Amino acid sequence: MGGTIYPQLIGINASSGQDFTSGWGFEPVLKSFYDSYDNSDKRKNGGILNFDYYKATVRPSATYTPRYQNTGYFNLKYIGRTGYTSNYTGQFKELNFRNNLRVFRFAETLLIASELALKVPGEEVNAQVYLDRVRERAFGNNTNSIAATVENILEENHKEFALEGHRYWDLIRTGNAEAVLGYKGYTPNKKYFPIPQSEIDKSFGTLTPNKY
Repeated sequence: MGGTIYPQLIGINASSGQDFTSGWGFEPVLKSFYDSYDNSDKRKNGGILNFDYYKATVRPSATYTPRYQNTGYFNLKYIGRTGYTSNYTGQFKELNFRNNLRVFRFAETLLIASELALKVPGEEVNAQVYLDRVRERAFGNNTNSIAATVENILEENHKEFALEGHRYWDLIRTGNAEAVLGYKGYTPNKKYFPIPQSEIDKSFGTLTPNKY
């Protein structure tokens, strides 16, 4: 009723810290992804919780009980925080966190514009300007510019919108999903959603079930 269950799903199991509520420990973050960030990138520890780093620098008394596939890294953007279930409505406060869910951010406008500018003759310079604006905020200066190429923009999407639900769709629309996610069992048919039977019925035969 008016809240979100997601922080409970990804929360730190049996967390004893004063900052985060205990959760179910799903969707741990890969250490390799955390390590892919430059150390001077604010998004590294701004969006991912490295529990060992947190314990060493913020809360020495913090502990937790590892769950299945634990990595020690958690989604800091959406993790359950103490006090975020205040004024909840519904039966269980654990299912009614009032975390903000990111739907669209200015950085997304910039990166979409950067990718689009590469496709328009004469606009390449603007592609670089838009990409640089995102990285300047992330690094706090203008010394971390990288060339505005499609590959670099997609990787910037990966880091900027980490754990916000963008990466999967970027991989699909660029045709890279099978190469990147194949080891997890991804196959091309997984990009299609089934058409609800109720909609097929309403169409009087115009719509047919997705063949995949």
